[in-house]
Amino acid sequence: MYQYWLRFFGLLRKHLFGGFVLLIMLIIGNLGALASPYFLKVIIDKVFGEGDFQLLIQIVFSLLGLYVLRVGANFYADYLYTKISNKITQELTEKLFSHMLKLPMFYFKVNSVGSLVYKINNEVSQVRRAFTGSIISMINSIITIVGLTVLMVLLNLELFIIICLLYPLLILITKYFTPSIKTIIENTRKEESDFLAFLTERFSNVKFIKLFYSHEYEGFLMKNRINRIIDLNLKSTILTSGSNNLSVLLLAFIPLVVLVYGGKQVLESIITVGTLIAFLQYANKLHEPFRNIVSLYVDLVKTSVSIKRIYDVLDEPIDLESASDELIEMGEICEIKFEDVSFAFNDKQVLNKINVIFEAGKKYALVGKSGSGKSTLIDLLCKLIKEDSGSILVNNIRLNEIKTKHWIEKLAVCSQDYFILNGTLYDNLHYGNSSVNKSEIDAILDQMGLSSDDSDTFSSKTLGETGSTISGGQRQKIAIARALLRNPEILIIDEATSELDSLSEQKVFEYINNQPTIRLVIIISHRLSSIQFADEIILLDEGKASEVNSIKEHISMKGGFYKLFKNQLVNSEVARDM
Repeated sequence: MYQYWLRFFGLLRKHLFGGFVLLIMLIIGNLGALASPYFLKVIIDKVFGEGDFQLLIQIVFSLLGLYVLRVGANFYADYLYTKISNKITQELTEKLFSHMLKLPMFYFKVNSVGSLVYKINNEVSQVRRAFTGSIISMINSIITIVGLTVLMVLLNLELFIIICLLYPLLILITKYFTPSIKTIIENTRKEESDFLAFLTERFSNVKFIKLFYSHEYEGFLMKNRINRIIDLNLKSTILTSGSNNLSVLLLAFIPLVVLVYGGKQVLESIITVGTLIAFLQYANKLHEPFRNIVSLYVDLVKTSVSIKRIYDVLDEPIDLESASDELIEMGEICEIKFEDVSFAFNDKQVLNKINVIFEAGKKYALVGKSGSGKSTLIDLLCKLIKEDSGSILVNNIRLNEIKTKHWIEKLAVCSQDYFILNGTLYDNLHYGNSSVNKSEIDAILDQMGLSSDDSDTFSSKTLGETGSTISGGQRQKIAIARALLRNPEILIIDEATSELDSLSEQKVFEYINNQPTIRLVIIISHRLSSIQFADEIILLDEGKASEVNSIKEHISMKGGFYKLFKNQLVNSEVARDM
């Protein structure tokens, strides 16, 4: 766990000067607080003992100056600490978010959205709370303890040694409870993360829940999850409260020991009354910072768990282009080859030594049963995943040797999982297309048949989360328009017209055909109306390209393609034209 803290404090390097100034302010503030008991000793032993009123006035003005200095130092320390801690947590959040976006797609397949949101929100929030509260209190307490220790040693070394004999017991109590507290905290964090994932999943599929009328069942699941979290919180409270209260009880003995042993020394004239009162006040002050440290230690254990969970994500390997300076760019795309490409997921062979050629100037359709590898092939082409074996060649250059940024700029994907921002229409069309102007947007809207829709809805109102305020067809038109605004060389349409009527779909493909920048179109669809525009149709079966023909050749062969689309071909104009 300590290695995570060392890595975390690496973020402090650029704030060393501010941290040094902060430390000075904290020391000044604490010294001001520690001066009072010593001055009280002088007043009792010197001023009252010798009747020196002039010395009393000097002490009062000295204390007044110290109090003003202390207030100023504490104010600036609070401001400086808040500024530094928020800057560090901002850097941590940005670093975590940026790293997550670079993680391979496999990571997002095996980790729920809720757990990822929990880590970037709740875990970082715990670190922020620790930095803006716990750690500053811990530093203050440590400075206070050091100052108190020095002053008590100077006042009476013998008394100090006696009270020090009680502190090993305090360490033993903390050490005994810590492992159990840490385990409970880790289990609680996991349950809370799973709970957030549960909520995310349910609210994303509320329509499904309503259609199955599963309200009571979902309530039952919710109750069980909350009960598990409550049980863990109760166990955590028992352990932390037990640790804290045993420590407080032990700390409460210290002033009593000082009073008994120190009182005996006063009666024997070994020390003065002023010394005993000053020492007793310092011993009482020692109680508070030690109690804070014991209490804050539990909070720092929670923060340790959060830091570990954050760095577990940051240690996940990203989609590296470690030799980015050696990666190449390329000119216009002429040909893309899949040569003996294989890919497996969860021990299932999705693609098995597939061989496919895509030539510029043509439109291709990928068809096949669900799970035949169509979307996987596209993910490989988009460099979202990496092939297990074989080669993907672009103009006889390995795809892995081409810079990802350069390659992504050449293609656009209209997916069945279209991404609609919770913003206006223009916000959505500008995403990834920051250089396009309003006239270009208006032109594409007209071509997509969106300009005739309610202009107020698109110009000023937000489209809702995932486009909840508009129809499925409108969402697909927006996704296609956004892709076309990129002026790509390769356009991939993955079930992206499934919610369009046949006339709208035809207009979309006619517009695509007239785009000079698009050199290659790849369509994935289970609808015959979508793939009829393709020059070649590739049938995937058991991870291989089993049939590659034009639609007419497929129908005349009556092979796997014909069997797959037989029901649609019965009433199809395409079949009647054969």
